[in-house]
Amino acid sequence: APGRVRGLVLAGARPNEDSPERRAGRADTIRLIREQGASGLWENQRSKLLADDASDEAVASAREMALARDQDELVSAIEAIRDRPESSDALRTVEAPVVFALGAADLFFPVEEAEAVAAESGGRLVVFDRSRHLPNLEQPAEFNEMLLAFLRDRDSFLGQ
Repeated sequence: APGRVRGLVLAGARPNEDSPERRAGRADTIRLIREQGASGLWENQRSKLLADDASDEAVASAREMALARDQDELVSAIEAIRDRPESSDALRTVEAPVVFALGAADLFFPVEEAEAVAAESGGRLVVFDRSRHLPNLEQPAEFNEMLLAFLRDRDSFLGQ
């Protein structure tokens, strides 16, 4: 609803729908969940979600979140991501400031792709240099500092 959104932060999130390759990868992930459960998913995804040198606290937090879900919840979450609609056009109509926040080593939304998406949507890209897909866990102080700066003064944050 125009006028109701005053700012938008997309952390590791892309507005475009899954490519056929990504959809195939999600099918593999769903199969893995059904065969090995949350623990199998965690073992498969840990190195994709977090940098090798992520803090013990970040790893424990991500692990706890992953293992707290049952198979049906995990499958539903993957299906929701897989089936999300193309939203690039909708994002371009957002009149509020938009920030894309992601890790420099994000394997799911590489910086090069995020740069293009941010540029075409008029948003700003913030890259966390010691993170993969979860900069809010891997670099919480820096992530929270960015978020607070954005919330305090969205227009200045974007240089407008």
